[in-house]
Amino acid sequence: MRFGHVAASGVSAGLRDAPTVPELAQIAGVVAPFRVLVSNEFLSAWPDEYTEALARDLRGIDVRIVVYTRAYPDWVASAYAQAITNGDTRWDFPTYLAWIEPRISFRPMLACYARCFGWPRIDVRSIETAQRSPGGLAADFCESLGLPAPPGAAVHENIAPPWPVLEMLRRRVPHDMDEAGWTDMQRPAIAAWQKALTGIATQHGHPPLRYGTAAERTSLAVRFEEDRAWLAACGMATPKVDVAPATEPPDLARASPALRAALLHCRI
Repeated sequence: MRFGHVAASGVSAGLRDAPTVPELAQIAGVVAPFRVLVSNEFLSAWPDEYTEALARDLRGIDVRIVVYTRAYPDWVASAYAQAITNGDTRWDFPTYLAWIEPRISFRPMLACYARCFGWPRIDVRSIETAQRSPGGLAADFCESLGLPAPPGAAVHENIAPPWPVLEMLRRRVPHDMDEAGWTDMQRPAIAAWQKALTGIATQHGHPPLRYGTAAERTSLAVRFEEDRAWLAACGMATPKVDVAPATEPPDLARASPALRAALLHCRI
């Protein structure tokens, strides 16, 4: 069901939406013994007071929390790509990294959930391991809940555009950092332009460059391993993740002349 900021005044999967925790608790209590599934990125980013209120309002209801970790070098690069495609920022990667640095740790969030719900109710899994499994992330998630895997091959969605497309999009963002993103009027045109740019980048090919210098990626990887060690001490060991090495930073100057010309010729 849809919950929080993604909820609307409607019905999804046969259940009415729950914009607030009390509404979620009411619905979950009524539909038992059936399960209510809620997925919302702000569950891992909101203040501790919200988690405490969640535990208080859901007291007496069987709650299971599934959390996926991702190696910090790749998580930050993914968050940067999303910020650009959303129209949130035109910053270069070092500036964005400095801005998001205080948020780079799952430890405070998980510590609060453990304090409020207890570790036995929490299942911490690795997104890298899940994506490599035959059924992909969906099958791994179902496994965590003791449910059968969905039929069919794994489908990989929400994949970041190639870096040349991100660099083109970044040129169009009108502000340094504004999490409001593209306006409603801009989104259709930007989506069409992004699709056209992605087709051009795929057709011409491009070097496999990654955001983050060697020092930046190493520092993020070390922090991730420190948090993994804390998880293991809490009885929640996760698999070690191999982090891809740094490359030259993405820059349109490193694209082939043909690709660069084609990208610059593509207009909204």
